[in-house]
Amino acid sequence: MPGSSGLATGAIGASAPARSALPPAALLARWSLGFAAFAWYAAFSLNAAARHLGGFDLAIFDQAIANLAHFRAPVSDIKGFDLFGDHFHPIIAIVAPCYRLYPHPGTLLVIQAAALGLSVVIVTKALQETLGAHSGFAMGFAYAISWGLQSALYFGFHEVSLGVPIIAAVSARCLRREWSRAAVYAAFLLLVKEDLALTVAAFGVYLCIQHAYRHGVALIATSLVWLGLVVGVVIPLLNPYGRYLYWPGGAPPQWTPGQPKLGLDADTLWSWQKVLTLVLLFAPMLFLALRSWLAIVLVPTLAWRFLSANPHYWGTKYHYSEILMPVAFLAGAAGLVGLLGARMAATRVRPERLTRAFAIAVVAVGLAISVGFPFAKGVRPSYWGECTRCAAASAAVAQVPHGVSVAADDALLPSLVDRDTVHVLAPALVDGLGEPLRPSYVVVDTMHTVQYSQPRWLAALRAGVLSSDYTQVFSRDGYVVYRKH
Repeated sequence: MPGSSGLATGAIGASAPARSALPPAALLARWSLGFAAFAWYAAFSLNAAARHLGGFDLAIFDQAIANLAHFRAPVSDIKGFDLFGDHFHPIIAIVAPCYRLYPHPGTLLVIQAAALGLSVVIVTKALQETLGAHSGFAMGFAYAISWGLQSALYFGFHEVSLGVPIIAAVSARCLRREWSRAAVYAAFLLLVKEDLALTVAAFGVYLCIQHAYRHGVALIATSLVWLGLVVGVVIPLLNPYGRYLYWPGGAPPQWTPGQPKLGLDADTLWSWQKVLTLVLLFAPMLFLALRSWLAIVLVPTLAWRFLSANPHYWGTKYHYSEILMPVAFLAGAAGLVGLLGARMAATRVRPERLTRAFAIAVVAVGLAISVGFPFAKGVRPSYWGECTRCAAASAAVAQVPHGVSVAADDALLPSLVDRDTVHVLAPALVDGLGEPLRPSYVVVDTMHTVQYSQPRWLAALRAGVLSSDYTQVFSRDGYVVYRKH
């Protein structure tokens, strides 16, 4: 990756004077941007949940964090077991006090919005220090609307969001060549999710490339030992199957077909989805991240996603790319400084016109990409107004009393989880462990239920157990509610 040395050895070596030279208005600008982003993120994601557009991970984490808030193991009824036996993410415990005060799925969405808003401040500050107050602010705005964050906010809640400001802080410290702080911050990523241990190791590799061998080797060793303990010991101890379910072939039979399996055959190894994801990852910073060694931190996450046979991991939907966004933007800043040349780094003279031209291009590309992502929905009045199916969904949910057990379509679970014992609707009515399930109510979205690939499973379910053990009590715009006899 040529060109990285311009930032690594020159511009960042001169970064202390640049930081002190930033006007006070730069501080106000980035915090204003961060607060505006937080407000938008919170409103956007809360409205998505209210319109039943999210996934069932919000409900899963709601159940787990509700238990943590009352000093119990983070068991999810949807999963059927302790969530730390699925993925190891103790960072979710920091949400528990807020949830104890306001026990509602919306609490998780607001905290997620705050975490991503904080990452906007961190990334914008690093961009301002590296490229100047105005250009850095403009690129910070492009980060705030980056597609990875958009997809995560539209999807619902996920623990990885809590790690986004951490990885932003690590990347920013790397740009400043503050190796000790970068290493300390990187270690906190181990608490976010087990696969991020490989990202921590990648940060260690980057530090070694920058000749910070002591910190780099320590990170690599710590992360690999942690990964081995968590995946080999901790998760199997807490998992009812006694194993890590995300190894190839490790998933129980009732899980969605295609999970987890290596995609090393002709049908899954190559995909235009993967190419599109790579293009969109590097395009917002005009592919300049490819000029910086910091981009090596992106490799572990891209590797496990692209080597999986599950196509959900390959694309740009869901939450899988949000953790990549801070690195892609700050590596792009490093690549830009390298492109501008060593003379600029040595003399601390910034070619403002060229830098601002790049900033304008970054904003333009960011806005253009956003046309195909969820924020494009959010700028339309229809996203905030009434919709027929939303009203029908709310009416269906209202048919279910409080304090009962209910199996529902995954998009409806967040609307029920804070008042009922909920399970995701599955073929043959089984719970997360594959055991027979006979909840008091079943809520079906006949126009959406696609999370299982077996053909005609819903028709068979309705003709079988639902017709024999349940009475239909509601039907409107595709939403059907059944009550147990």
